Formats: sequence, C-alpha cells, structure tokens
Amino acid sequence: MKKLRNNKIRKLLAFMVALALMVSCMPSAYTISASEAFGDGTEDIFTDGEITSEPAAEESTPDVSSADQEETEQAQQSTLTYENDSVKVTAEALEDGALPQNTALKADSVNENSSVSYDTVSQKLSAAATDKGSSLRGFFAYDVYFADGDGNRVEPNGRVRVTFEYKTPAAPELTDAASTSVTVEKLHYNSSTGDTDVNTLQANEDLKVLNVNEGKQIQTLQVETGNAAVFAVMWDSPETADVEAEAVSGNEDEVPIASEELTDGMDISDEPEQDAAETPAAENPDAEPTEAPAEDPDVVEEPAEDIASPEEVPAADENGETSLIEVLGDDTNLRVSPSIEAEVLATVNAGTQFTLLDTVTAEDGATWYKVSWEGTEAYIRSDMAQVVDSSDEAEEPEDVLESEEVSYSQEVGNVVVTATAAKGVIPEGAQFVVTPIEKGSDQYADIEKQLHEGAENESYTVAGFLAYDISFLNDDGTKIEPQNGSVRVSIAYKEAEIPEDVAETDTAQENMNVSLVHFVEDANGNVTEVVNMSNDGQAEVSTTDNGEIESANFETESFSTFSVVWLADDFTSVQTTSSYGVEETVDSAKRGITINMFNYDTAGINEGHSLKFSNGSDGGNEDYNKYRGPSDLSLGIMQKRLGEDSYPIVDKGKKESSSYLFSTKEGTGKEFYSDANYLFKQDADGYYEYDSTKNFAQFNKNTKEFTVYKVPGSSKDPIDLQQGSKHGSFFPFNTLGDHKYWGIPQISEKSPDFHFGMTMSAKFIQPKDGKINGNNMVFEFSGDDDVWVYIDGVLVLDIGGIHNEVLGSINFADGTVKVGSNINTNLKKLFNDANIKGDFVSGKSIFKDYTAHTINFYYLERGKGDSNCKLKFNLPTVPKKSVTVEKQLSNTDKEKYANVEFKFQLLLQDDKGEYVPSNTAGTLSDDSEVEFNREEINGVPYDNVFTLKPGQKAIFSGLEENKNYKVRELGVSKDRYDRVLINGEETTNEKGNVISKEDTVGSRPVVVVTNVLASVAELDFKKVNTKGAALSGAGFTLTSQADNSKTYRAESGDDGIINFENLPLGTYTLTETTVPKNYENRNTWIVKVEKDEAGTVVATLYEADGETVVKKDSKDSYYHIVNYTHQELIESDVEYSKKAQVIDWKNRTYKIDISAESKSRSQSTVVTGAADIMLVLDVSDSMNNSIPVDYKKVADNTEEGRSSLKSGNTYYLKYNNKYYQIWKYKNRFYVRINVEKYNNYNIIN
Repeated sequence: MKKLRNNKIRKLLAFMVALALMVSCMPSAYTISASEAFGDGTEDIFTDGEITSEPAAEESTPDVSSADQEETEQAQQSTLTYENDSVKVTAEALEDGALPQNTALKADSVNENSSVSYDTVSQKLSAAATDKGSSLRGFFAYDVYFADGDGNRVEPNGRVRVTFEYKTPAAPELTDAASTSVTVEKLHYNSSTGDTDVNTLQANEDLKVLNVNEGKQIQTLQVETGNAAVFAVMWDSPETADVEAEAVSGNEDEVPIASEELTDGMDISDEPEQDAAETPAAENPDAEPTEAPAEDPDVVEEPAEDIASPEEVPAADENGETSLIEVLGDDTNLRVSPSIEAEVLATVNAGTQFTLLDTVTAEDGATWYKVSWEGTEAYIRSDMAQVVDSSDEAEEPEDVLESEEVSYSQEVGNVVVTATAAKGVIPEGAQFVVTPIEKGSDQYADIEKQLHEGAENESYTVAGFLAYDISFLNDDGTKIEPQNGSVRVSIAYKEAEIPEDVAETDTAQENMNVSLVHFVEDANGNVTEVVNMSNDGQAEVSTTDNGEIESANFETESFSTFSVVWLADDFTSVQTTSSYGVEETVDSAKRGITINMFNYDTAGINEGHSLKFSNGSDGGNEDYNKYRGPSDLSLGIMQKRLGEDSYPIVDKGKKESSSYLFSTKEGTGKEFYSDANYLFKQDADGYYEYDSTKNFAQFNKNTKEFTVYKVPGSSKDPIDLQQGSKHGSFFPFNTLGDHKYWGIPQISEKSPDFHFGMTMSAKFIQPKDGKINGNNMVFEFSGDDDVWVYIDGVLVLDIGGIHNEVLGSINFADGTVKVGSNINTNLKKLFNDANIKGDFVSGKSIFKDYTAHTINFYYLERGKGDSNCKLKFNLPTVPKKSVTVEKQLSNTDKEKYANVEFKFQLLLQDDKGEYVPSNTAGTLSDDSEVEFNREEINGVPYDNVFTLKPGQKAIFSGLEENKNYKVRELGVSKDRYDRVLINGEETTNEKGNVISKEDTVGSRPVVVVTNVLASVAELDFKKVNTKGAALSGAGFTLTSQADNSKTYRAESGDDGIINFENLPLGTYTLTETTVPKNYENRNTWIVKVEKDEAGTVVATLYEADGETVVKKDSKDSYYHIVNYTHQELIESDVEYSKKAQVIDWKNRTYKIDISAESKSRSQSTVVTGAADIMLVLDVSDSMNNSIPVDYKKVADNTEEGRSSLKSGNTYYLKYNNKYYQIWKYKNRFYVRINVEKYNNYNIIN
C-alpha cells in the first residue's frame, strides 16, 4: 500500500504559482490518456507525469470513405471484456451501437504508474470522505475507457453497463471492518467547469450491483454510464479516539490509503515509515494547514521520482538481459513506423509478447516501442503495451491479503470431494455430504432421462456418466446453500475412473468430451435447469489419454446433483460445423418442386435496369429501390400477370422482362444454379418447411444441394440490426463457421454475400375442399426483401421492396390472401383484377376440387442489411411428365379398411388410338416400386395390374405431357360400394369395373378414385369365457326385426371373433345358437345399425332391453360376449344370504335365517308331482351317533392298537353305548374327547 508523500504536496504547492503564471499564455496540451478520458479541456489534474503534446483523438482518426463508414455503423458490438488475474471487467451495450466499433475495453488500475494521477484521485476521494464526516481508509480505482487499435480513446455512443467481477474478494487493509462503509464514486472531467466531478453512485440508479462480504471485501460491482470515467470503490469510516490520540502524539503508525493494481492483484506493501510531520492532512486532521494535500484542480503533479517514464525504459537491463513488452488489448496495431498514419503490419491480441528493441518519441510527441516482429522492426504505441520482466523469477507482491477460508472434505469409495469457501459462506456446524448416485436407482434413471432429453435437440449423444449428490446439511438434516459467496469444489479420483457404459461403447473414449453438468434445483428439490458447466467455462475436467476421469474442479453458489458426463460429440461453446448437426431434408425435385439459385454481381446486374441492388439507401431516387421501413412495401413493381416468356414483367422504367434476373441462361451480372435441392424438411402432415431463423442453409454450388444445419447462422452486422430476440439469417452463398455472436454461429466469411435470388415452381392439385390430411392447404412466406408469388400466371402475393420481415399467406381452403397486417383479399378477386377467369367453384373464391394449378415463387435480396426467409406449404405437388393415381374411401371407418386392396390398370393410348394396360415404372407413397401382375378378377384375366390401399398413391413418371391416358379400377362390388368417384365425378360401374375419362398427362396429372361405401355396416364381437380367453365354435344368428326372413349367420374361430358384414340400416336380434362345449347358453341381444353424426353407418350392440349399450373391451376394442360354465352360471344367477342370532346362550338356542334369490329375469315352471323340502337341524348330535350294526371291532384303544389304524379312514370309539368319531391323520389322532381317557375301549370300523 502506497502512502501519500508530503514532499509531493510541497512540489504541487510550489508548482501552482508557476502554473498560474503560464496558463494564460500557454496552449493546453496533454497526454491522450488524460485528455480523452476526462474531456478536451484543462484536465491536467489527472496527469501524473510530464505533460507531452499529442494530437487530439479526432485529429488522429484516419479518413473513412462513406461506404466504409456505412459498414462501420452497421457493425455494432454488444459486449467487450477485459480480464487479468484479479478481476474480470465486462462492458455491455444498453443501446444499439453504444459500444464503438473495433475498440478494446480498457480498465487501468489507478496507481502511481498510471496515466491518471493516483494522488489526485486520492485527494478527491479524501475530500469526498471528509464531506461525509469520515476518513478515507482505502480505495480501488479504475480508469475505464475504450481504445482503438492505435490506443486512441473512444467515447461510447450511448449507455453502457460495466461489471467488475473479482476472482477473489478484495479490500484494503481495514482495522475495523464493522464500522467501515463502502461506496462507489465516479470521477469525470467537467469541461464546463474545468474541474473533475466526484459523484457518489446511488443504488438502483447508476449503481446496479455492489456485493461485499462480511469483511467488507468487494466481490461484484456493476455500474451504468454514458461516458468513459474513473470508477472508484471507496472505504471510509469515522475516526476513532485511539487514532486521533495517536495522530496528536505524533505516532508513526498512519492510517493508510490503499489502491489495487489491476494486473498484480492487491498492492498493500508498505513504504518505509515516515515522521508524523510528513503524514498527509487527509489522514492526520491535526497536521498544520500548510501541509494539507493540494485539492486545487489546476495543480499538475510532477512524476514520482521512483517511476520511470516510457522514454526511460531500456531495451536491456544492466545484466544484459533482453526486455519484453506485452500487448494489453485485443486488435492492437503493429505499424511500419511510429505514426498512426503508417501502414499496419499486423493486428495482435492481448498477451502477445515482443522483444523490445528501443523506445522512441514520434514527431507528435507520442511514445512508441520499437519491437522485433517476424525478423523485421515494428512499432506499437507505448500505452498499448507494458514492459514485463523477462527473468524467470518475477517479483511478487509482498503483503497479499488473503481471506480466511474453511474446507470440507468427504471420501466416498474411489473419490475425494473437497469444498472450500471463505469463512461465513457456509454456516458454522454444517455437515458436508457426498452421496454417489448408483446405477439402477430411481435418481440415476431420472438423471439419465434428462441428459438424453437434452441430447435429442443437440449434436451429441450421452455415452455414460458418474453422478454425485453434493450438499450441506444443518443440524436438522435440511439442505442449506452458501450465503453471500461461492464455494470451490474439487472432485478427485484416487484412481482414474470411467463408467462401464462408456468403456463398452464402440466410440473411442479418447475422442469423447468429458463435461461437468449441474442439475440446478429449486427450493422443493425439483430440477429447474441442466447446466453444462464445462461448456460455460465454469468447470475444468482432467482426464487421462484414454478418457478416464482424474479430477473435476468448479465453483458454485448452490448444491444439488453434479454429474461427470461422457459425450460422444462436441459440447463446447466453439463448435465445428460438423458438430452442429444436419437436418434431414427431402428430395423436393423428385416431388415436382423446381428451385433455381442466383448470385448477382451488384454493378453488372444493375447496369441498364430499373430495379437496383444496393445497401438500401444508394440505389437511386425511386422508392422501390430504397429501404422504406420495417414493413413498408413497394407494391406494383411487377405486373399482375406473367409475361409471354413466363417471367414477371418489371412495371417500372422500360417495363422489361425479369428474365435477366430469373432465367437459367447466361447473362450479365449473375451466376445461376438450376435444379437446387434438399432445402425443405417435410413432416407427417405433408408440410414442407424451411426457416432461416432456426436453421442455416448453406448452398453447394457444385452439387447444387443445400446443407441445412440444426442451428441458425448469421453475421455480426445483421444480428446487430435485428430488433428483439436475435436469430439466424438466410445467406445461402456463405459458409457456416466456428465462432458465435449472441449465441448464434457466424459465417466464416468477413461479411455476408448479399444480393442473390431464388425461384421455385411446382404443379399442384386442388384437393377436395382445399384440405390436406384434414388441414387447410396453405402457402406461407415470411421474410425479406422482394417476393412475388404467381398462381396460374396471376400475381397473388406482392411483397415487393426493400424492407424487413413481412408475412404473406394463401389459404386454398377459403381463398383468402393476406400480406402483412394491411392487405386482405382473395384468389378470385385477384384473378378478376388480372382479367383471368380461373377454375373456381361457382359463388366461391376457391378452386374446384382436383383441378391442376401452377405456382411460381420469385425471391430477391436487394438490400444490404439482414436476410430472412421462411417458407411453409402443404401443396400436393406432382412431378412433371407424371401421372399420380390415388385411392380413397368415403362413408366408412378408414382404419378398418386400411389394409383392403384395390386393383388398378393404367391405360395409355397407343399409335392406333387404342388404350392398352401399361407397366410404366412407378413408385408408391413409401418410395417402394409399383409391382405389376397378371390377375384373374371375377373370372376374367387382366394384365399389368397394380394394387393400392386406401390413402396410397402410385406415381408413374417419364410420360409425355400430351399423352392420352385412362385409369381403370377392377372388381368393384356394387353391393359394397354405392358409387365410385373419379376426381369428384361419379362414374359408371360396368361389369364390376370403373374407368376414368380420357385426358392428357399435362392437363390431368392426378387421378383420385374414391369408393363410397353403401349404407351398410359391419358388426364384430368376440366370444370369451370369464377369464377373457377366446372361445371357438360359438354360433350366432342375426335376424332383422322388420323382416324375419333376413337372417345372418356367423361362427367364432380360434380367435373367438364373430363378424357380420353388409348389414343394412335397421334393428336386429342377436341369438347364440351354438354354445361351446362345457359352457351354458345366455340370453339374446339387440343390434342397431344407424348413421352417426358424421353420416357413417355403424352397428351398435345393446343388452336385451335394447337400451343399455354393451361397452367394448378397453384392451382389444371388441364387444365381449361371455360364456359361463354350469357352476359359474348358478353362482352368477343365485344370490345367497344367511344370518344366525343367539336366542338363549345358556340353553344354546339360536335363530338362523337362510335365503336364496335368483338374479335371472327369465321364468319357467316344471311340474313332477308333489314334493316336500325339509331342513333338519340335529341339535342333540344324535344323527352322528347312529352307527350301523355291521360295524366291527378293528383294534383296542391302546397306543399299539391306534398305531395300526390307516390314515384317512374314519373310526368310531364305543363308550357307554355312545359312539365318538376318531380318525388318524399324519400319525396323529383326532376325537371330540380325550382318547387317552378311554383306553381299553374298542375301536370299531
């Protein structure tokens, strides 16, 4: 810690007189560091050294052309960072363009070596403390500014948030931290007053964050500012009585004022002790007034005697060792001579070291270092680098203040986990707990699930992991978190370890990425976020060459589950394009979608044409060639109908064809690439989609194929122009690179390849009611710049002009057309405006079902800002020179008929005018080949027969557009199908076959054959026993109640299924006529065949009452009819009840009620003569004593006699002419009385 010196004060006071005499006749000239940081006036108060003359920043700015300046304005930085061993400083733009372009953030510690005067800052802060009625105990001050490649200071262009993050909490040496307050002061030169203002930053205003611990050590500081300034963290407290007494008595122990050196950590080394008389007045209020430090803002202090100016730095020290200089900031220029006008040899980044050859002074007075660079000499501004010690043993700070720390450690199996934190961060008495999460546990399964779910949307796979629940517990066993600080955690393995899953994988472990993942939990223990700490630079993982984990180190402010994860792909913040992952796109060319790409040369494509490509402002005076705002369109650039050459006509200037832009023929100023492919994804509902905000599309000029990445991509300038959330852009002629900006991968080129075009065309069919798979058929575009969409040669979407993203859509189900938020029209009106009739449904704005149409899409990127392109459509496109045959069913449950096969022939007209079955190669919906067979149907043989199922298509290619053809369906049952529609028109069934009308391939590319089922239904149910097992051999009849002669019969097979087909509308009685063996018959049921709300004919099974619906089984969706065995039937039909009541316990008198009730609702009477039913209750047990006379003695009632008895037989013991039952079971004897009591009595049988 440096102490204020009174000799400096004397010099300052003496110098004031000379300065006062000189200032009126001497022009102001100051160092760049001071002048640009604190204004352009007399800011000499911040100069600690000799005054040198240098040009002002605006005088040293090189000339910039208007075009370059335009690009400069577009390149807007959003964050800049400065970092050393002690602190990380980040500047973040709060307004667009706030951070000046191509600058580096500087945060120079204010000390006796800094360009900003340490003593002056100390004086200003001492005065501020005195104003508060306290004394300055120390401060850390930083000169925060932005510097270009030559070291010139550049002011921000708006509000900036500056954050200081200390790697270790820091503070000056404090004798009484409890009574010390911490404030943040901003020192900035005020040009109007010629003085330096000191303002205390207020919380929730310019001071956003000030985090200090219990020891008043600063951890985090965040401020907002609109200019460069010195920011100081100031510690002050009231003077204590002891300090005052010591000062009065001349005690040599002074109250020090401390500052921090940014590069070397905290500098608290003491100077040799001085007399009390030399103690500055700011620290000794009883000193003589004449000894007070100068606070006059016009005083310029001479350089400290022990500080060498840059001119005095030798190229080698006295021992002959070479000196080195180290570059302080990124993008620093090396020049051929000591002048900012000189040619730049190279641009280097912070930390680069060079051999110092000499220190020179330029003509303008600036100091430059001459260094050795790649065998030649180069020059770098002295304030852009610092001289470093080239010896192996660099001098270290003497008295480094270390905060007291507490460590906890747990050894669990092969791993030792240690947690270290500053005292007070972890509450005293806390218990450190580490629990490995074992494979097979529920917690392990949850972690595995979350890791794999995260991997689904990324470009990596989880090979395996080790997980630990790490936490601190209080006395109650409740988890507690760190307070006012973070904890450093080390996971060390006694022996390198790897999960079994990883060891057994085919992927080489050494090629895997091992990361540390934190499962962040809320207060309830629920995982709220999964953070890859390695990816965010918060953790370091050490592994062997074989990928085995040795250790993991990280810092955290919360505890829960931490996992070491082996990833099979890249998971770092800087990825290669291969690790981004590629989307699976479809072969759109095969589906009839033609895409052409165009790359334009601006000068060549503009020459002689009205439509201009520019940067949005220098394209000319015409509105349609200028950027007119976010959504301000230039309508009418193209005419309403395509020209005779099938290209849009530019309705400006000489009204020329746009073929010079969109044709695939050689032309001036363009490169063209026809038949581009693989741009679109397609989902299960048939939607084609590409969205540049989510996926970067990279076009390969050689293969003419797009690579669509799973990540967005863009460039810095376009992202800076984006309002709201940042997203990807459409730059197909650029290459995706490795680096990111705002989290978005950047193109590898310096700037995007603007000025390009794209066309897309396809033939499509208007489906029934304008719907595809139950969804409205639509075409949607969102993006910029010009887009024109023509349907059948009529301009439908006009999104012309240079603008931001605008949405346009066409809904073919209702005919509505929308552009942006203002234009809402319809297809029919647009066709009428273009004097085109169109194939519309009468009275509606939609096309007729199954009519063929053509869409043409034209896209231009004419501006030079951002580029957006989103396309989504579900048009049923058809390839050129092809016929598509599609099978559909109506008036039925499609799932039930999903596997029904229908037979077809494609008939082509030959040279004789006859239609013959063709075996033209074709593909089915699943891309399998169409198979042709010879089949006999209804006794007639047919050649080249192919099969389709409901919803399936067959596409036959290679047919000439003018070829006549027909489609024939074979074996159509009149009983099953009421009608057959071909492209919506009813056809005649002739001898079981239906055939389409004649047409050409070009005029009718699609034939949809729809069979309409008759108003009949099917009834399916299953015969089962009470355990749900299928029963075969059950016979049923189904009889119409309206006509008893209409009776249907069916029998169950091995699967128990009974099926009745072709049931007309009506009510039926279902009767079981044949019962499976060993089962009993049941009652009858009612079946009703009716139309549901959708008009589909269905059969429903009811109970015999005709009102209670039988529910279908939830497992197999069949009605279940159950057969019972005889005993099950009795038990199911009879309900038993019995109740016993004690009347007289002494005499053992009871009342017993027994009842039986039939649950069957049927009645029957059988008469066989009179009969009595008697219930006998033998209260005296006399019935048990009745023994027939033919029973004989078998043994004496002795142990030997009883042993001869056979187990399982019943014997009787005769005693006093009474008989007692006795039986032997498993060598034991049972009797109602003690057998031994009646020894020597006979046992009979």
